[in-house]
This record gives sequence, C-alpha cells and structure tokens, in this order.
Amino acid sequence: MTKPPQKMTNIKRREREFLTPHEIELLMTAAKKQGRHGQRDATMILLAYRHGLRVSELVSLRCVGSRLI
Repeated sequence: MTKPPQKMTNIKRREREFLTPHEIELLMTAAKKQGRHGQRDATMILLAYRHGLRVSELVSLRCVGSRLI
C-alpha cells in the first residue's frame, strides 16, 4: 500500500505578509487627507493594526463597550 502525499506546510506554500509600521503610517497619512472623516479613518487603521482586528470586528465596535479613560 502506498502512502498518501505529505501535506506541504503553510510556510512552504506562501510566506505570511504583514504591513510594516512605516506602511501603517503611510496609510494613516493618506486617510487623514481624504474627506471629512480622515482623522476617524486613520484612528481606525491604527486601532485595527495595534490590536489585530479584522474589518468585521472593527466596524462592529460601539462606543458603549469601550472606556477611553
């Protein structure tokens, strides 16, 4: 009986890609220049980056559930 082929590890298929802090700064700067909610958008980018939030988690946040003090 033959063995099934071995599964490739994720690292062999594709390396993980992450944004660098410099790239986050560039995104935030660009967001601040767009529209009237630029500061809000830049803050959301930073919040998502620092806390590892998915887009769905980010947009479902409500002020009621957070303390800013």
